[in-house]
Amino acid sequence: MAEHRIPRKYTRLATLGQGLSLLLLAGIPLFLLGQLVVQGPETYLEFIPGAEAAYPPGPPRSALFAAIGLGALPIAASLWALWHISCLFACFRSGHILTIVATRHVRRIGQALLLQAVAALLTVPPITMLMTLHNPEGHRQVAVGVGSNELWLVVSGVLLIVIGAAFSQAVEIDQENRGFV
Repeated sequence: MAEHRIPRKYTRLATLGQGLSLLLLAGIPLFLLGQLVVQGPETYLEFIPGAEAAYPPGPPRSALFAAIGLGALPIAASLWALWHISCLFACFRSGHILTIVATRHVRRIGQALLLQAVAALLTVPPITMLMTLHNPEGHRQVAVGVGSNELWLVVSGVLLIVIGAAFSQAVEIDQENRGFV
């Protein structure tokens, strides 16, 4: 199962997918960093869990930067997934469909999705705590929650890990069979 030709329309689709994933891989960090530099950390307040519960004048800048840093962890996992998605598209473009390398990328995408879900779940409590730490006693918050996004990430991640493992076994069996011929 080393090299296979795929129909030309799928090769073009893989090329488009690889280009788009590379564009996102470069564009997402540049956009977020540019927004931080140009508009300041307050730009992210609407995206930070617990920021709406912060009493005026708002959270201290140090807490805001710490929350932004923690919030970057799920984004980093997304970027790791995008990298392996791009590599998988490159494998498909070059005809390396069912290879150990391609199956490794499938598993890594699954692992990255799982990591993204775990990072999202684990970062919300400290972020909400940071955002409300300066509030008066009795008005501080710690939020914990599981949303449908995290559940879909977990299910998709596990599915891709299992598919990657199954494809790895198929590749090994194919290589074994080729040895007998």
